[in-house]
Amino acid sequence: MLAIYGAGHFFRKVISESMVTLLEEAKVKPFTIWTNAAAELSAFQADVARWPVPSLTRLRGTTLGGINLTEFFGPGGQDIPAQWRAPMEDQFDAVLYLGPLASITLGRPQPWRCSEPAMAERLRRLRLQRPQLADRVEQECVR
Repeated sequence: MLAIYGAGHFFRKVISESMVTLLEEAKVKPFTIWTNAAAELSAFQADVARWPVPSLTRLRGTTLGGINLTEFFGPGGQDIPAQWRAPMEDQFDAVLYLGPLASITLGRPQPWRCSEPAMAERLRRLRLQRPQLADRVEQECVR
């Protein structure tokens, strides 16, 4: 089975539960992949610059695997809750390398409408775990 969600659904070290923790409780062993688009991996491990694009590599027991998850978020890493801060190999099984950051173009999703029926519940849940993110989502919603 293949499931694709945002990275937060795949964390093993979490505040409450994630899709991965639920599967592992049910004795299912998911293989999770971090898609890198925020950190320059060659800054952590020089030979990454010579990897083919795309490349997939396991993390357990590697230089990249020993680096804290927060580093993989680039400048946004300081917002990561303490419960998620762990070596990357404890959060994910592999990393997908898409090339140097300068070669990656990201599209930004449309902001939620402030009047969206699910917005109040989304903000409530975010405020429980990441209040600063909830404030930003509320400020950026389309009025």
